Amino acid sequence: MKKLLLILSLAIYTVANAQNIAASFSVTTVCYNSPVCFTDLSTSPTYSITTWNWNFGDGNTSVFENPCNTYSMSGTYTVTLIVTNSNGEKDTAANPVTVNPNPVAAFSFTDGCLNNSTVFTDGSTSATQWYWEFGDMGTSTLQNPTHTYLGWGMYLTTLIVTGGGCSDTIMDTVTVYPLPVVNFVSDTVCFGDTTSFTDLSFIPAGSISNWYWNFGDGNTSSLQNPIHLFSSAGNFIVTLTATSNYGCVSSVMLYAVVYPLPTAAFNYTQSSDTVFCNDLSVGYLPLTYNWNFGDGATSTLQDPVHIYPFGNTYNICLYVTSSFGCMDTICHTITIASVDENYLSNSISISPNPFSTFTTIDVSTSLDMTKNKIRCELFDVYGRKVKQFEVNNTTSFTISKDGLPSGVYFLRVTTPLSSGRGAGGKAKLIITD
Repeated sequence: MKKLLLILSLAIYTVANAQNIAASFSVTTVCYNSPVCFTDLSTSPTYSITTWNWNFGDGNTSVFENPCNTYSMSGTYTVTLIVTNSNGEKDTAANPVTVNPNPVAAFSFTDGCLNNSTVFTDGSTSATQWYWEFGDMGTSTLQNPTHTYLGWGMYLTTLIVTGGGCSDTIMDTVTVYPLPVVNFVSDTVCFGDTTSFTDLSFIPAGSISNWYWNFGDGNTSSLQNPIHLFSSAGNFIVTLTATSNYGCVSSVMLYAVVYPLPTAAFNYTQSSDTVFCNDLSVGYLPLTYNWNFGDGATSTLQDPVHIYPFGNTYNICLYVTSSFGCMDTICHTITIASVDENYLSNSISISPNPFSTFTTIDVSTSLDMTKNKIRCELFDVYGRKVKQFEVNNTTSFTISKDGLPSGVYFLRVTTPLSSGRGAGGKAKLIITD
């Protein structure tokens, strides 16, 4: 009977001892080469737990209740916890713990130009999730994202990768290069003149290394400041494309203006030594006219009349300028019959001479002067013409002082002859106060 009671007492004690302490623990995500913390979950309802003995399976141990351990290699380790309560009771918990290999973050990219997308290529290992910060408040969770930066400069880009609950981070600097600011000016020219182009482009960082011009007429140039001859007048859309030393490209299109030339033209009629010019020019109005009669005389009238003092062959040239400043010219050759300058010299009488108000000129000749006109020209001692007039159907006429200063003057009279030549004569006048 005593033996039976002893057996029952031991059984009751054993059951009570088995239920009085229970070892247990939990662990956070275990990552290679990162601290891993264990949480004791052991229980002892009757007695308090007084000791903890941990074996992390990698040769490391601990006696803390909630220790941490850093595994130097990935793999599966058996972690053992032995707990003891104040009654000397013990229990053991052993669980396998898998140490995950950390992902290795890596990425590549190509520095780009403003307004172009930057392509990021993930080079990470053991990663299942990606988080990108592009350095300009932009983010992405794609593995291989593209991103467009809104300004040029340097951006610190961060990639955080996760795999098996473990993570890794890498940062790199992305450079976004500025675009060239393209501009130019060109001459406004007349057809037949070359147009000079002046590059005004610049870039905030770096340098411009290449220029490409398209002149809008099928011709191009790679010079920085080219000169071009357009084959026709008109408005041409000229495109300048500039490339930086980083390969960034920008363009601008502006007009180059080539004004058309006016067309100079005229005809004329001739009466003896007098030429009547008639302008026939066309062009952008208003036109301006410059005549050169070939004898030193000029005119800016549209339809001038010119009297030649001597017989000879002359070129009459008309220079016409349009409102755009473009000019054209045309010349015609004209022949003026010669004059016998001394034929009438002995036939001229002047009375009074000297004179202070007016004097009378008589031309005594065997010619029938009543059928011809006489041209009178008065020159000073320097050869400058100071007066000119014509008389018709008479051989006697007067010359007035008309404000001329006193001095010596020379009178020349000419008249056409029926032979096509002319007759002339000279005389000296003296004007007094």
